[in-house]
Amino acid sequence: MFTTVILGLLILSLLSCEYQGPEAIWTPIPGDRDDPKITDILPNDIANPGVLYITIEGENFFPELDSNMVYINGRVARQKSATANEIVIYRPTVTGTNLRFAIDVPGAWIIADTTGYEIPSVTSEYGRYTDTESILTFALDADENIYGMELYSTTIIRTTPIGDRLVYFTAEEKNLKSAFKSATELKTAPNKTLLFANSKNFNIYTIYNITSDSMAGDIFATLPTKVRSIDFDQNGNLFAGGEGLYVIDPDTIVTALTQYDGYAIINLKVSDDTLYVAASSATQTGIWKNQILSATGQISDKVLVFDWADAGDYASSTLNCIAVAANGDIYVGTNNANPVLIVRRNGEMEPLYRDILTSAATQMVWGEGTHLFIGFFPDFRRVYKVAVGESGAAYYCRDMN
Repeated sequence: MFTTVILGLLILSLLSCEYQGPEAIWTPIPGDRDDPKITDILPNDIANPGVLYITIEGENFFPELDSNMVYINGRVARQKSATANEIVIYRPTVTGTNLRFAIDVPGAWIIADTTGYEIPSVTSEYGRYTDTESILTFALDADENIYGMELYSTTIIRTTPIGDRLVYFTAEEKNLKSAFKSATELKTAPNKTLLFANSKNFNIYTIYNITSDSMAGDIFATLPTKVRSIDFDQNGNLFAGGEGLYVIDPDTIVTALTQYDGYAIINLKVSDDTLYVAASSATQTGIWKNQILSATGQISDKVLVFDWADAGDYASSTLNCIAVAANGDIYVGTNNANPVLIVRRNGEMEPLYRDILTSAATQMVWGEGTHLFIGFFPDFRRVYKVAVGESGAAYYCRDMN
């Protein structure tokens, strides 16, 4: 009897106790949002070269940047903006056809998705340079043959668009190894020649066609100061900049231009009748332009196009080079993590292919179409052909045939 009472009391005591286990480590998110839906993707069907952003239109997105997760074939896309009906993403690194877009919206039970979109690749390595080659600078002719100055062998390697290569010039044979190794810019020139400037002395050197190279390695012109960048105008004048600005006429007569006294010229480009100059002084770095006033290369006073201090996140990066589009947009090569900044004619700025180009851009040359050839030196020592969807300003003196 006593034993039965005790057992009964124990059972009642156990039944009245509440188990205090560990708290749940995951709390389900209630489905308190309407189902998201993708209704359209812009541009329609395909993001052609030159498209920097893709817009996803739909319904019931979370109206806060990065709150929705956007996936393309399972890879996260970087977002630029978000509203309840629209998410804008940067052109992704994912390429291909029949790509699947998916959006995971917080608070929703289903994932919005759609398939069938195409994103072609916009970059390809150019010149077939190997891991043992290190390109200093390059030039393009009218057929987009590339001439690369290779540091270790001190040769110029000519590569055709289909990848055929030949050694076009050997510096050692012309006693030019020292000047060659400090080359800063290579250009195609009249009469089937190449010219290169270098940062160690005041000379611009001529490299003649390999089939008739009696003049190969001759000094084309000697300037009072060091040269960093060169470019031709439509009259055959060569503008040369570095520690000062000069114009060299077709008879190789050198004339000093005073508009950039006190400035270190970084890079220069001719577009129609305009000379664009990237330069810096003790107080300012920027891009200026001058009108070419005569057939002898006289220029107007400089006009500031873009003050580098206004470049936002890029202002702390190094301005390395410029390229001018036919419509007046200026592409600026830098050492930023996204190395090419586009400065639009209206003053707006945006990176070229964010997260796709990732190494410092130190030389940019327009091809004959809508491709920009970019040299990633000195870290990568490679040249890439980049489809940008717009044409460059005309380059003069490209006929090497």
